Amino acid sequence: MSGMDRHPETALVPYAKDELAADERARVAAHLDACAACRQGLADARAVLEALASAPLAAPEPHWGRYRGELRARVASRPRSPRWWQRPLPIAVSAGLAAALLLFTLRPAPNDAPAGNLTQIEETTLGARLDMLKHYEVVSRLDMLDEMDAIRELDVVPVRGR
Repeated sequence: MSGMDRHPETALVPYAKDELAADERARVAAHLDACAACRQGLADARAVLEALASAPLAAPEPHWGRYRGELRARVASRPRSPRWWQRPLPIAVSAGLAAALLLFTLRPAPNDAPAGNLTQIEETTLGARLDMLKHYEVVSRLDMLDEMDAIRELDVVPVRGR
């Protein structure tokens, strides 16, 4: 593709504003003579530039008093929902949680019966379930094992000041 075959789309606005170098301006002008679509694009760019030139450069200053008045009116006309503490559901849930917490902290501790108050039937039932009680001799020897440390230290106990 030669330089004349490409459309100078990005050069049309600088061409319309007369901001191109002489050789580039000549190249765009030669292309515009041969291309109707680019001539239409140049006409559109000039129309946009003229419309922008006639538009005011700065936005008008807002009237803050009127803006505040409109804002207050909108806020006042908005329906107000009740605060969370004015609704019945959060109050009921909060009261229920407070009551549950109070009951949990103030409830008496369970009163377990001491093991000495077992009846003979309970003792027999408990004994039948414990496999170790069937072998009483083994259990009685376990008591001796507790005293084994004291028996081992008998050898080191000084006798008559030795």
